[in-house]
Amino acid sequence: MNPCEVAYYAGYFDGEGSIQIGVNNHKALTSPQHTLRCSITSNNGDICKSYKASFGGHLTSYFSQQTNKILWAWGTNANLAMAFLETISPFLRQKKQEATIAINFQLNRRGLSFTERDAVRYQLHNLKNNRRKLRDYAKLL
Repeated sequence: MNPCEVAYYAGYFDGEGSIQIGVNNHKALTSPQHTLRCSITSNNGDICKSYKASFGGHLTSYFSQQTNKILWAWGTNANLAMAFLETISPFLRQKKQEATIAINFQLNRRGLSFTERDAVRYQLHNLKNNRRKLRDYAKLL
């Protein structure tokens, strides 16, 4: 993939994507697991399909009664999500800090206790919420 394509994917993800660390508490597990996730939801199926073709992961579509449209969702987890973030990270602006936290989490998660992994999850969550609060405040000006 050439740098222009990577920059395009990074720019789109910067505006429309999501980086999360989720907790899986399934009863079949001996202890809860934290999982890195990256995703995009769009009414443009072609863009989501191109993410799957370029970076792997999974693709789903569903009808949204709220928007009365078919929405597409692309996502990737764990090491594949980390590889995706490592590829686009040089071009990220808004989500650069989130990507750095996520990549470091994935690289070091096995050496972290549950409490430490959860602390990283909350750090990422708070970073997103503070940015959202700043955007909402900017609308008032």
